[in-house]
Amino acid sequence: MVVLSVVIPAHNEQAVLPSTLESLSRGTHKQLCLVIVCNGCSDFTGSVARAVAPDAIVLESNVASKTHALNVGDRIASGFPRFYLDADIRVSPGALDTVARRMAETGAPIASPRPVMDLEGCCWLVRAYYAVWLELPYVRDGLMGTGVYAVSREGRQRFGEFPQVLADDGYVRALFKPSERLLVTECHVVVRAPRNLANLVKIKTRSRLGVYELHKKFPELAVAAEAHGGALSFVASRPSLWVPAVVYLAVNLLTRWRARSMVRQQKFSVWERDDSRRAAGSGG
Repeated sequence: MVVLSVVIPAHNEQAVLPSTLESLSRGTHKQLCLVIVCNGCSDFTGSVARAVAPDAIVLESNVASKTHALNVGDRIASGFPRFYLDADIRVSPGALDTVARRMAETGAPIASPRPVMDLEGCCWLVRAYYAVWLELPYVRDGLMGTGVYAVSREGRQRFGEFPQVLADDGYVRALFKPSERLLVTECHVVVRAPRNLANLVKIKTRSRLGVYELHKKFPELAVAAEAHGGALSFVASRPSLWVPAVVYLAVNLLTRWRARSMVRQQKFSVWERDDSRRAAGSGG
């Protein structure tokens, strides 16, 4: 039987991990090797993981590092394709099987489901930002900002351990040519959007800082830069998006300034994340 592997790094994710694990249990018919690495947790992430997914391998590390957790999980996981999944997203029923099937059919070494943003409870500024962001060519191309990607056995041989970087997905994506990356549109992954502007600025600053860090540490890699041309053309033809475009540009400028300030201060280890979806009773 084909074995699919899933590695989930989880840092203080007791509020959102249950829905992620429950989404995995719907529609996966092949044998699943699920490894959850609780890293540097001060809450009950490990206990929650064991309760919701009793068949999973749950490991606990004192090191609060996503890439360290990915490496720990990688050493335990068996089978391919191997999925690397953020702890705060939800996959559509059967998504893992669908991605695995399409990878086998096409020979793609890396793939991801298409992203769908969960904007429930978000303020209008956040909604405005994502109205434009979702039209960016690099977003529509997939594999960025989705919270999940899968690599084949051959694809995993492209690199050794995950390096200590903020943007593990950006690093892995840069190892593959655009023609090798597969966006599987038949299934999707639900990405939780921040509910307020402050948390949106946090995660977008982290994302931009991650790109800057990759350019600094791995100049030989063709790290993807945001391509805005297609989105600007789309916005220009849609008057309803002109106001959202102002919001998008303002957030873009602010996060660039914040990330560059962190670069000057060598704060590559700063990990800003969205806490608006992780509060108890958030319903996310």
